[in-house]
Amino acid sequence: MKDQLTQNSRFKYIYNLLKLDGEVKSKKLSEELSVSLMTIHRDLKEMEEKGYLELVHGGAIQKSDNNIEYPMFIKTSEFVEDKKKMGYYARSLIKDGQSIFLETGSTPYFVARELIHLKKSVFYTNSMLILNTLSRIEDLELHTIAGKYRELSNGFTGFEAIRNIQNYNFDICFIGTESISSDGIVSLPNQEDAHTKMAVMNQSKKKVLVTDSTKFNKTSLYTIGHIKDFDYVITNLDVHSKVYTQIKEMNENLISIKEY
Repeated sequence: MKDQLTQNSRFKYIYNLLKLDGEVKSKKLSEELSVSLMTIHRDLKEMEEKGYLELVHGGAIQKSDNNIEYPMFIKTSEFVEDKKKMGYYARSLIKDGQSIFLETGSTPYFVARELIHLKKSVFYTNSMLILNTLSRIEDLELHTIAGKYRELSNGFTGFEAIRNIQNYNFDICFIGTESISSDGIVSLPNQEDAHTKMAVMNQSKKKVLVTDSTKFNKTSLYTIGHIKDFDYVITNLDVHSKVYTQIKEMNENLISIKEY
């Protein structure tokens, strides 16, 4: 590679190689990414600390218990322009002064970035990524929902978070997911994450699912609901695709930014 990549881009490159080959070699990575061996060693060490791989002599291997869920640094670098458009459309569903819950996930993060000009609205989130972004905005009322920190979500989930969520009633929530089956079942690979999202949905008057096209025709272990349970589904599906037609029949408020 002629141009040196950012650290997050290197992480994504390494992570995808591990998914394909199960192992990476430090020397080869140094050559392919045009960076020093010392830089590669630092990258691999940091990725090991985050639980994405296991260091071995000369490189690293994929962890045997590695989750199918991608880490947040990869999610936030995919479909960036489409996710911005999803966020822009999501803005049209909200009125000034409403209470808004933004759940963990890369697409809710891009939604959050489009909502900073709402007047007199109150924001709630369990996402560190969203919290760090919105906390920079002056005159914005922002609340965090604490709980057990989950690295893959870059946010708080679990029993403590659920108890905190149950103290509120939100006007609208934005939820992401990892899987939507062909028959409309929405699911996640992590139990605590799934239960936390269900708690947010239960406390929200209006529920909006925001997700990219790679999450369709997939199934994870823990169900959070059906596509019909959401008032709106915002995505970047091809409007001429079979899966778009199938989901549209289940929820007429399926919105694809590819329509615009």
